[in-house]
Amino acid sequence: MGGQSTGILRFVRGVDFTGNSFNDASFPSNVSEMPSLRWLNANRTSLDRFPTSIFKLENLEHLHISHNKLVSLDNGIANMECLRTFHASNNQFSNDGIPHEMFELEELQVVDLSNNKLVDVPVNIEKARNLLVLNLANNCITQIPGNIFLSLIDLVTLDLSDNELESLPPQLRRCIHLTNLILSDNPLAHAQLRQISSMSNLQCLRLSNTQRSLSNIPPQLCNLTNLQELDLSFNCLPKIPQPVYQLPSLQRLDLSDNAIDEVSPEIETWTELKVLNLSRNLIEELPSSIHRCVKLRMIYLASNKLDFKGLPSSISKLVDLEVFVASDNCFEMVTEGLFRCYKLRRLLLNDNRLITIPDSVHFLEDLEQLDVRGNPELVLPPKPMTKANASGDAYGIDDSLRRQMERAGVPMGRKGSTKSGGSDRHGNTAARKLRIHKRRNKPSEHETKESDKVLQGLKGRDEDKDRNDEEAKELPKKRWDEMLNRPDLNYSEFFPDSVGRFPGLTMWQIENFYPVLVDEEFHGKLYTADCYIILETTLDDKANLSWAIFYWIGAVTTIDKMACAAAHSVNLRNMLGSMGRTQREEMGDESPEFLAVFDADVVYVQGGSESGFCPVEDDVHDTRLYRVVTRQCGGSVRLDPVSVERRSLDPRCVFLLDTGMQIFVWCGSQSRSIMRSKAGLVAAKIARNERKPGCTTQLIADGSEPSDFIAKFEDSFTELELGDKNRKFSKSSSVIFDEVDGGEVKSPILYKVTMGKGYLELPQVELPEGRLLRNVLHSKNVYLLDTHTDIFIWLGKRSARLLRAAALKLSQELLNMLPRPDVSIVTRVLEGVEVHVFKSKFEGWDDIVSVDFTKVAATKQEGPIVVKDNVKQSKYDLASLFIARQPLMSADEARDLREEWNDDMYKIEGFIFDPRQRKFQKIEREQYGHFYTKDCFIFVCSYYVPIEDAENLDEDAEVEEDTEVIVYFWEGRHASNMGWLNFAFSLQKSLEKLFGNKMTVLRQQQQQENIKFLSHFHNKFVIHRGSWFDSEMKREPKFYSIRDMGGPLCTRCIEIDCDASSLNSEFSYILLVPLSHDDDRPSGIAYSWTGTRTSKELSTSGEEILEFIITQRDEDFTVQHLVEDEEPENFFWVGLSGKKEYDKEAEFTRKARLMRCSNDRGYFAVSEKCADFCQDDLSDEDIMILDSGREVYLWIGPRSSEVEAKMAFKCLRVYLQSLRAKDEKREFSVRGSVVRKGRESVGFRRCFHAWDTPRKSLTHLEKPLMWYYQQQNQT
Repeated sequence: MGGQSTGILRFVRGVDFTGNSFNDASFPSNVSEMPSLRWLNANRTSLDRFPTSIFKLENLEHLHISHNKLVSLDNGIANMECLRTFHASNNQFSNDGIPHEMFELEELQVVDLSNNKLVDVPVNIEKARNLLVLNLANNCITQIPGNIFLSLIDLVTLDLSDNELESLPPQLRRCIHLTNLILSDNPLAHAQLRQISSMSNLQCLRLSNTQRSLSNIPPQLCNLTNLQELDLSFNCLPKIPQPVYQLPSLQRLDLSDNAIDEVSPEIETWTELKVLNLSRNLIEELPSSIHRCVKLRMIYLASNKLDFKGLPSSISKLVDLEVFVASDNCFEMVTEGLFRCYKLRRLLLNDNRLITIPDSVHFLEDLEQLDVRGNPELVLPPKPMTKANASGDAYGIDDSLRRQMERAGVPMGRKGSTKSGGSDRHGNTAARKLRIHKRRNKPSEHETKESDKVLQGLKGRDEDKDRNDEEAKELPKKRWDEMLNRPDLNYSEFFPDSVGRFPGLTMWQIENFYPVLVDEEFHGKLYTADCYIILETTLDDKANLSWAIFYWIGAVTTIDKMACAAAHSVNLRNMLGSMGRTQREEMGDESPEFLAVFDADVVYVQGGSESGFCPVEDDVHDTRLYRVVTRQCGGSVRLDPVSVERRSLDPRCVFLLDTGMQIFVWCGSQSRSIMRSKAGLVAAKIARNERKPGCTTQLIADGSEPSDFIAKFEDSFTELELGDKNRKFSKSSSVIFDEVDGGEVKSPILYKVTMGKGYLELPQVELPEGRLLRNVLHSKNVYLLDTHTDIFIWLGKRSARLLRAAALKLSQELLNMLPRPDVSIVTRVLEGVEVHVFKSKFEGWDDIVSVDFTKVAATKQEGPIVVKDNVKQSKYDLASLFIARQPLMSADEARDLREEWNDDMYKIEGFIFDPRQRKFQKIEREQYGHFYTKDCFIFVCSYYVPIEDAENLDEDAEVEEDTEVIVYFWEGRHASNMGWLNFAFSLQKSLEKLFGNKMTVLRQQQQQENIKFLSHFHNKFVIHRGSWFDSEMKREPKFYSIRDMGGPLCTRCIEIDCDASSLNSEFSYILLVPLSHDDDRPSGIAYSWTGTRTSKELSTSGEEILEFIITQRDEDFTVQHLVEDEEPENFFWVGLSGKKEYDKEAEFTRKARLMRCSNDRGYFAVSEKCADFCQDDLSDEDIMILDSGREVYLWIGPRSSEVEAKMAFKCLRVYLQSLRAKDEKREFSVRGSVVRKGRESVGFRRCFHAWDTPRKSLTHLEKPLMWYYQQQNQT
């Protein structure tokens, strides 16, 4: 099929022809028209000759021609100077078929010649000096010349597996950069492999089936400290070689199919191991130290001699274990510890002697496969009964206290002691009946009071109603516009937030119902068929912004553009908050104010964009004939196009003739009845969903064709004897016979169109398990589906316009490039409105019939649907509600950590961001520890890295210690983002050049600092309000609060409001009171205040911090250390605005807990914050639970979802129940307290150190959430 070129091939940078068939030397000649081609995939294309058109691709860098029938290459490949990657595996190359000039290409880096017929290493391969990957696996090579490794010293991957090598050249040791060495399936019995000792960078070593024994395992193997994967399977090892235990970085170890009978406890050294394969050995017992391999995810122990004693109970500590395979062993029982690995997904215990397994197997929620076949005496434990959810919760959560505590593993306590027995139960039942009888005959005093309350409430309700009616008559009626509720609208979908913030002119064009920003160079050029919105932003005399909004109507514009221009201009005015009116301007009648907006004269241009409305046009349908095919897997139907000829009608098949408004279903005389039924359903669905009203379908039998059906065919039916079941038919080249004739069915190919700056690529989409499923299509992309007959262009809703245009041209080129039947066409398909012919190419997309014929009338159920036990319930995690509060760090531990971290640090430098000069400036050492809420600081700390196994080193030995650099970026609560941007885009790059990969950047928010960072200031960490660069420091009292919420290392001194009610008897405080001063030097009084219940450590810190603060101020302060109840009456209380009542205790410091309720993990979970929490831990997107020790609060984030709100409310109820169950004497509010951001109570704020103004204001989302809580409280 020929066609005109679209000219787009010169922009194509890559194309994937995998899966096509070029066995008749029909490789697309159009490839030579792609001068920009960088990569080409022609795998599995049945090539038997190398296409000469590829040699013309001078810029080709990556060539893949694997799985073909190629025997030799042409010398023309030596002219491809840009070639870097050459994959030619699974062909029939011999040594004579590979030109030796190919290896003289300077850019060649990857060569894959595996699975060919090579007898020797290709000639001249040593000249490819830049080679990084060499794969010669699965050939017949008997010897490796040593001279090739004299040149190929930069090799990273070398694969020589499945050859006939008996030795390796000693020059291999020169490849010191090797990270992957694969030597499996070679007779290397006499090779000692001492060369690998010099490969210090080796990460993967595979020696499977290489006749390894304990004598030929090199002891230098332990020197490979970077080795992550080791394969010693299919060898003759009686035990694990000792050097293997000394590989610290090992992650995957395969020792299967050996004769190992013992595993040493030294496996505890494999702390990084993730996969361990010991299958098909003679192992009887695993060491208990296996729990030291904490990162193990997969263990394979099939076909050994393990029994109950051979599997240690410590295996329960492998919390990351996902796969455990122990089939064909001697297990009668399995330790319960295995079933405590809650992440298990696959558990294979088949072919053992199992009698039973622990019932905890039912609690493995992630278990996907459990295989216990081959255990004839096995009795599975019964599944525990699950109590039905009486509340009918739609979110799948049983919010009862007992259920949640069982999930968390917390024992459920009982109130009081009860005895079970027949007599007691009988007595309790009799007493209960007696109480019921008395209650019926004589109501109790309590019930009488309740009845009186109800009557009194009803009476009061009537009185209130009468009073409200009287007041309503007296009030004047409001105007209709005053009664309207103005919604909180969001205009970000139409206009960016920066619009109207700076003086200038902004212009939008109405396109497809939305305003589209016009570039500045096109201002003043107005199309006659368009509408525009013009915004002029100016500054008035008082430097205030003012706006003038115009909307311009073209002479021949459409009504949809006129309406949208008027509506969006009003939206723009509302967003800016302008009180002025929008001004309408019509073409040819513009006002002088409008014309003055533009610098030059207005120019009219003929034309404009299309209307947003879809014009109603008569659909034009080409007559097409489809053969209906049923897939072998499943009952879905596929439609394959064939030529509209009488020869295409096969009596063994069913065909569908689509003429537009009439669809015929032709049923062959030898076709199956199920095919006829499904074809009829397909036709009915197409007529109903894809055609206009009036489309009809007609079922036609073979031999009874009507005249209007015959008239649609190109050739006449008179030459064919109709109705003859034994008639012969000819296979047209346009017909695809697969299931009828048993021919090979070609799978469709899905391409993804990608676009960059000046280039296009056409890679194939990797299909899961080779199945074409609907979920591989994404809205942002454009795809080409090549069915070998038709090509479909699928356009995602969110795909770019240029990408769509490029796909249309590429589809036409792809249609003409490959050999196809004459009926092939290109069909454009939009997301959401796909035609059935397109959907029939996918598995499981819009199947025709989905009916269970085993259902009978008796099984029909009326009422709600019951979810069975085997249906997986919604996942959630509420364990944090029942776990005890995290203990604080002890003073001794904090002291040891502070000394250790400061001893490791040998240098620290501090910088502060100057917003005036927009750069960081250095600060003096004496000023370290003073921070400001509006500033950003940087501390560059250099550390010595501790030496591993330092105790075994000689005292006189000189060891060079490694170093690391941590850059702490501290950001105040009210600091602008300019400091971080300046650091990230300027200073950080300079530091990376200076320190390289030894540098780590840690961003620290105020009161969320790393404890290692805090330890460097020795409890002298002061946070002042304002900025370091404030030009005028107000002479007013300053009040500081000192707390150590998270332990001794978390001591902070933070400035707060001067209010005596902020005092607390358990904390220390600092008050600076300025006095009248001379012109030379000001003076004042500095107080340190200690409560009667303040700890000794905090009291000492208060006195030291006071001295630390006043030494940095240019004032003469008189220092006074005060104790509670001994304050002077003069300046102390005056500085705090008078004496007030304050808290005498801070029990919340020992009991307060902050828990986060969120579903950002994909399921609802409750997690606890550390004890050193602060105000900024209250995330707007989540809901928090705060237990202050006296009351439990539920804090609502303004941007939290309604689902989170409902589930968090249930968690609050469960948490209160658990607290009452633990301690009956503790008093709680019945429902807890619900607080909103910005309206927190005093009891809530006191739990946070130095509560300050929130960063962001409230949003309208709180109103529906609070309404929900009010409804819950009322019910």
